[in-house]
Amino acid sequence: MMEDHGRLLSQLELVVLEKGLQPGDKLPPERELAGHMLVSRNTLRGLLRSLEAQGLVTIKPGSGTFLRTRLAGIAYFNRSSHQAVADQIKAAFLFLPSIMGKALQTISESQFKNLQAGNIALSQAMCDADPCRVWAEIALFFRLLAQETGNSFLVKTVEQMFSVEPSFVEQYFQTDRDILEDIFAGHVSILQALRERNSGRISALTGQYLLSICRALEAGNEFSVWDCASHKPQQEAAYEQ
Repeated sequence: MMEDHGRLLSQLELVVLEKGLQPGDKLPPERELAGHMLVSRNTLRGLLRSLEAQGLVTIKPGSGTFLRTRLAGIAYFNRSSHQAVADQIKAAFLFLPSIMGKALQTISESQFKNLQAGNIALSQAMCDADPCRVWAEIALFFRLLAQETGNSFLVKTVEQMFSVEPSFVEQYFQTDRDILEDIFAGHVSILQALRERNSGRISALTGQYLLSICRALEAGNEFSVWDCASHKPQQEAAYEQ
């Protein structure tokens, strides 16, 4: 069973407070930090990836994890509701295609490699049937692309779109094999369109990708994020052009 995310955040906040860490400071090494928090390194890595997707930390491979902001109170900062998640997904339909179109104009080879590495991490999270890690990798993917626009407001906007409380994701984001295959296939298609710098495909592919995410959230029939049927024809028509 997944560790309670709020408790993990509270433990991390306590470590940061005890060590007097400030934005820009480096967190303790993984092994030490996991020991302080009494969790496995895999659990810690999942937590840090989620925080990176929200823009709260920066993970630099080979160097460590660095604070980007104060963590005080974040355990209670973002309590998700059905309506809040629905609004965030609707906002993603409005903003993400444009953000993606701008990002592909300037994406660098090094950043593309980072996205490919994220693709591998997403695949592993899906194989492990870990909904929170899947969500974190999706959020991080779009955040990295938003960074390519060079617009800090757009980066913050994307962070907010995917800032869903992990316990909410765990409960409602279904790791059904068919749904996950649709999401992963869409992920790969978006990467290919980025590689080809195909602005015509990227908008439609992003819309289809978001529809797959909607289906994952709605699979439990607990609530309706979005009336997918009313948007599917429009997205498919755009893809066919």
